[in-house]
Amino acid sequence: MATTNGSTAIRDKILASLARYRALRIGKFPCAFWRLSSRPGLTATDSALGAEGYGLLIHVMNQCLLPNNNIQVCINDAIRSTIRFEGVKGTFSFDATGKAQRSLMINRVNAGQMEFIVQVY
Repeated sequence: MATTNGSTAIRDKILASLARYRALRIGKFPCAFWRLSSRPGLTATDSALGAEGYGLLIHVMNQCLLPNNNIQVCINDAIRSTIRFEGVKGTFSFDATGKAQRSLMINRVNAGQMEFIVQVY
């Protein structure tokens, strides 16, 4: 579709970039996560917490891209002000001291399978 001002071409480039980002983040990342979490000595919980940390860091760094920001202060403030961040293992927030607040999940093993019991907030 041709336009005289090029707005369609720009929109198409933006949509293509978003599609590539979504494919990378949603398509490749979980595959790598599950492949790496099966390594000896590395539990799925270790991998999930690492993935959450990575995701949180990317999230707050994207908030601190303005040229006049003090990046260290901005990242620290952004992490401490994060509320209901959706991570791999659920939603979590941070209090004013920077301590993570998350719900507790209680499971049990039944016939060799993990069985969810309750989630306490």
